[in-house]
Order: sequence, then C-alpha cells, then structure tokens
Amino acid sequence: MSNWMHRLHDIFQNQDLHHKLMELSAQEIFSHMPLGL
Repeated sequence: MSNWMHRLHDIFQNQDLHHKLMELSAQEIFSHMPLGL
C-alpha cells in the first residue's frame, strides 16, 4: 500500500477517534468565528 492509502486505513480503523477530533476542531473553529456560522 502507498503511504496515503495506509493513512486512510488508519483513519478508518480509528473512525470514532477521528470523528471526535473533527468534532472538537469544528467546535473550536465555530467558537472563534464572530457569527458562529
């Protein structure tokens, strides 16, 4: 497997962790945006 394929595989293996990280990132971004959206 190429490197990016391996990375994708790791992400899908840790889907719950990845989703939580994405959720935290989204909350952080929204909290810094003046209008929230």
